[in-house]
Amino acid sequence: MDTSSATREARGALRYLAGIRNRRQGCAAHSTAHGEAHPEAHPDTRPEARPDLQVPLYPPDTRPAVLVRNTLVRLNAPRFAEARTANRWWLLALLALSAVQFSMTPQARPYAAWAAVALMTWLLARVYALGLTEKRQRRYEQRWLAARSTALRDTWFEVVGCTVQARPGTANDGRRAVSYVPARPADVRALLARQAEERAAGRSSRLTVEFTFPLPGSPYAALEVVDADLTDVDLVTTARGGGVRFPHAAYHPESPRSPRERHRPTRGTFWVLGVPVLALAAPGDESRAGAGRYDESVGG
Repeated sequence: MDTSSATREARGALRYLAGIRNRRQGCAAHSTAHGEAHPEAHPDTRPEARPDLQVPLYPPDTRPAVLVRNTLVRLNAPRFAEARTANRWWLLALLALSAVQFSMTPQARPYAAWAAVALMTWLLARVYALGLTEKRQRRYEQRWLAARSTALRDTWFEVVGCTVQARPGTANDGRRAVSYVPARPADVRALLARQAEERAAGRSSRLTVEFTFPLPGSPYAALEVVDADLTDVDLVTTARGGGVRFPHAAYHPESPRSPRERHRPTRGTFWVLGVPVLALAAPGDESRAGAGRYDESVGG
């Protein structure tokens, strides 16, 4: 087993242990705008930037709304399907209470009747409150997804692997996969030269970027992998390299489990990353011209 095979197996084991699936990005490749500003050179992983964020229940904005949330809705997450199931159990309890009162003594029947009326009133109010809450949650969900998508596009992740492999059927299809270290100037010069060469020749190799993102409630990070055409990737040279971000990334609600849930609020999300922007260490004055672009406003 050669060194490259051992490295691939080790990285595969790391993905398995982290519980991360390799996601093939389904969005079309788009070039990024060359006038874009990059606020940071070093990776800035944020706790909210991970593949499967949970959509929170919208926060109540008034004291009456807090009271309704605590007494009627009684949810701390958008679990509306479970709330509807609970309503059915409450309805069965109401029917049972209504039936039991006929077997009670005449002295106890008024108390059972009042209890049934109180339970029915509370249940009707809960059904109405849940309906309003679900409508507000759908509107809140769209705003929340848009805000999280914006934050995701501005987030820099730490790169732990960068490999370029010629695609089958091209002139260099027999060329072995080459690993590049974004923080190593010599590798940066080679990567920029290869990108310029392939753009001029009208062909493109496959760029594989491995990066990490934080796990919720854990000091450890998980590994994610994304592929893109080398000629489509925006390579940005900075004072420090080793970061990647995705200017076209977005969060989407998870697919409904049944047609009935198609128009109901979701709890889970998934991200679609798209073509990355890869931050590379500055290769030196002699190689700044030609490929890539240098952004002195990034880093220090």
